[in-house]
Amino acid sequence: MKKKKTIIILNKFLDIQNEILEDYETNILETKDKDLKNLLYKFQKKCFESKAELKSEIMNLGGEPIEASINSKKFLHLWLDFKNVFIPTNREDLLHICEYNEYLNIKKFKSLMQVNSHYLNSSQTQIINKQLDLLQKNHDYFKILSEQLIQENKKHHKKNPHEVLQTL
Repeated sequence: MKKKKTIIILNKFLDIQNEILEDYETNILETKDKDLKNLLYKFQKKCFESKAELKSEIMNLGGEPIEASINSKKFLHLWLDFKNVFIPTNREDLLHICEYNEYLNIKKFKSLMQVNSHYLNSSQTQIINKQLDLLQKNHDYFKILSEQLIQENKKHHKKNPHEVLQTL
């Protein structure tokens, strides 16, 4: 019974990784900034590695790893086509979205771990904690980029108080 429960829990973590990959895919399609695309590809690659690690652990237990939904990708592309016509995304918005998505994923990981850690052995716990650390690093990186961009924008939009008075 414990083995079945462990497989179910690991598949839940795998499902979160599938969602993370969808987030990265969406954001890659959203941005035109090459540096941001490259960063997202890098994070996406690490996510594929995390998925492979979970799949291997599930199969070692005799379970079957869940796969990402194809329907969600179709919906994603339809949504992006529709959204881009009406609401273009800028770099700052996208960085905030990435940061927030990582925050939510961290919460999901922690919550799932808190409730189910007793079903995982030390090796599995180590895998999950390593993936959680990676999510935290990604979140922090997006936050730093976002804050840097905000500071840059503030510098460029500062006006001399005399200029403001002259416009009144």
